Amino acid sequence: THAEQLEAENLKSGEEVVSLKAQLDKLSGVQNEISDLQKENEELQQHRERLIESNATLEEGLAKLHDSIQESSSKIAHYEEMLVNWQQYEQQQRGYIESLNEQISTNQ
Repeated sequence: THAEQLEAENLKSGEEVVSLKAQLDKLSGVQNEISDLQKENEELQQHRERLIESNATLEEGLAKLHDSIQESSSKIAHYEEMLVNWQQYEQQQRGYIESLNEQISTNQ
């Protein structure tokens, strides 16, 4: 009968509404997950940018430290050269003093 047919269609429509509502709920859940992932991605991006800045600061500090080490190495080499020169000068002075002492003892 027509009433039964209408009732069947109504029942079918109700089932479709329930199915559509379930799909809508599922879609809403997926959208929430996407939103959460976008927030997490933004946080990770900010963290990445901070790490990049920190790395640049560390590289700059490392370059300064390297320059300082090079400068210190140059100074050390210079001071070592000065020490050798002073040691040679000291040896020359000792030789000169010995020579003078020999002359003095010969003259006495």
